[in-house]
Amino acid sequence: MTGTVVPDPTIDPPRRGATRGLGSRVGASVIDQALSTGTNLFITLFAARFLDLEGFGAFSVAYLISATAGGVCRSALGSTALVFQDDVAEDDGHALLGGALGTGLATSGLLVALGIAVGGALGAPLLVLALVMPGLLLQDAARLIEFALLRPGRALALDVIWAVALAIGLVATSVFWDITPAVLVAVWGGSGTISAAWALWTHGRRIPRPTIRWYQRTWSFGWRYLVVFVSTLGVFQVTTLILGGLVGVTAVGAVRATQVLFGPIQNLATGLMVAFVPELTGDTDLRAQRGRVLFVSGLLAGVAVAILVVGLLLPTTLGEAILGRSWPEARALILPAGFSAMLFGVTSGAVVGLRAARAVSESMIVGLQISGFQFAIPVVGALLGDEQGYMWSLVLTWIIGAALWWRCYRQVERASSLPAT
Repeated sequence: MTGTVVPDPTIDPPRRGATRGLGSRVGASVIDQALSTGTNLFITLFAARFLDLEGFGAFSVAYLISATAGGVCRSALGSTALVFQDDVAEDDGHALLGGALGTGLATSGLLVALGIAVGGALGAPLLVLALVMPGLLLQDAARLIEFALLRPGRALALDVIWAVALAIGLVATSVFWDITPAVLVAVWGGSGTISAAWALWTHGRRIPRPTIRWYQRTWSFGWRYLVVFVSTLGVFQVTTLILGGLVGVTAVGAVRATQVLFGPIQNLATGLMVAFVPELTGDTDLRAQRGRVLFVSGLLAGVAVAILVVGLLLPTTLGEAILGRSWPEARALILPAGFSAMLFGVTSGAVVGLRAARAVSESMIVGLQISGFQFAIPVVGALLGDEQGYMWSLVLTWIIGAALWWRCYRQVERASSLPAT
């Protein structure tokens, strides 16, 4: 399937009730993502506060691998749920859950092999991550099912369970065990698995068996979404890991500690994506969507600027209270991290608009165009200037990326307004 897909209202009519309660659904989606952001931010801050820089670096590598694996699964499998809502409703998302479970088990096998091969301080967190990865992918798939069916309140309930379980687990860890990277991965991932189990039980879904049915049904879109992820955010995760190889694991810890401050931007962008894409998909008038697309970019860029100002003014004592021993190295990277976060926010509106328009081929082309810049420029920056060079190189890649994404969105918008021939 190629070209921009502009839905024909005679073929793909708006879903009944889809226009009612938009504000409340978007609000619930944003609250849910804020909670998800807070959960991930809290565990990262907890790790930064109680682990030394090497331990935090090891935890950060495991966390980045988890994020990369989760992003791959969501791109090729889960994101399609947001534009194939009727297919999700057909079997209440069971095919999607089966695909997530199969992907999680396959990923676990790779993580076991990697953990054994790496060994040392990083090996144990990777082996623990292998145990919890199926649950993490199931939990994310369950959330996306609820968003696709315009039931964000149920997705919010799943993240509340995760947050409560995580809080209890961290308290128990502080009392009964030594705090290590492997233990923190177990507590974080185990809490997500509890949430996934609750989703299966409360919504009457039997335990899914691994299956490729959802991949088969949506692969024409899924593989293109996967290419977009790998060529944008996936490349960023890989270059961060390369930074660890070139400069050292402490550099990864410093970069990750800085990015913790701007973590809410990434998570809020995800929340707006899952909130707006199902609502906008099926609307043939892309020009009418422009206000919502610009709202996404403006909100995210504004939040990034606010966090940047707070970070620059943060006293040393408070910075150390938040990030622990990672603060001195992280403070030097706040300014480029803030510019990158702001440019990411500017870009996100165009990405949401293209996803809602089902312009998957155009998005894939842009992702491929940007991927070379996003890989080569930061690696060169790391070689020439360590983590400082790496972070400022990221700013340059986001400038290029923002220009290309918005140019693509405007082209799709203009094409949608042309009369059919």
